[in-house]
Amino acid sequence: MAKRLLSIVCAIVIFMMAWGMLSLTDVFGEKAEAAAKLNGTVFCAPLDNFDPNAYGSGQGFGPRSVSGGSSWHAAIDYGRDYGTSIYPIYEGKVVKKGYDTGGTDYYGAGHYITIQHDLGNRTIYSHYQHMNAASTYNVGDFVTPDNVIGHVGHSGDENYSGSKMGCHLDIRIMEGGPYPWGLLYSSQVASTTGSYESATNTSGITYYNPAKVLDGTIKFNIAPIIVLDVSEATEGKLWIRGWAFDPDNTSQALAIHVYVRDNSNTLSWVGSTTANTLRQDVDDVYQCGNAHGFDA
Repeated sequence: MAKRLLSIVCAIVIFMMAWGMLSLTDVFGEKAEAAAKLNGTVFCAPLDNFDPNAYGSGQGFGPRSVSGGSSWHAAIDYGRDYGTSIYPIYEGKVVKKGYDTGGTDYYGAGHYITIQHDLGNRTIYSHYQHMNAASTYNVGDFVTPDNVIGHVGHSGDENYSGSKMGCHLDIRIMEGGPYPWGLLYSSQVASTTGSYESATNTSGITYYNPAKVLDGTIKFNIAPIIVLDVSEATEGKLWIRGWAFDPDNTSQALAIHVYVRDNSNTLSWVGSTTANTLRQDVDDVYQCGNAHGFDA
């Protein structure tokens, strides 16, 4: 019996009451360990010593006047010294990379890179431009928030923004397609939300205010995060220890349901517990509260 339990414990499946089956997964590495998570969200800082709401007048998300018309700035510009490291806000796959000096959909992006993020139940894209050189990562590469995907530079078109704004990171967060449209004219905006949390263009691409995403104002209904630290089986007994929380509702203590799968691929329920015990290490990284552990 003990041998059989040991053989199937590797197939433990953790269930969360609100979400159903989740795969056990590692999340992030050193950058997360350094408490790079922002306000209980799963997103990481794109720059070191980062405050998502620390940007200057005219550098924020929303309408602005440009020569010859009115545009919508679908990004946030964060001023930084030339060469400052840039990190992805979440793990994902590189889907675009290039250089633009102006005159295309990117409008003076300079060196840029776009990353696709699969959040379990939806897909978003983060786009980083005005880098000082091409990223060392290429289309198809998988990146995490530990990876330096580029360094701060200026716009590829000096006459457009580089000489006016100095060195900065232009970051965009999108859903519906990985195309940033560097200069989005007001006439192309189909709808907006209050306080300029988002803008949807006539092609159906929604641009989210990066500051409001990174400070936790905008939620993406992200699947809960769960990590299993220990699983051990003896005769008739099973011990599990780990932690879990819902990034969209960090005050909730999640119910953990434990199943085992036998050799005939049948799942059998063996018990349940609640992720509500002290885990200060989890709070240190995710800023989600310290009562998200389980040990049963």
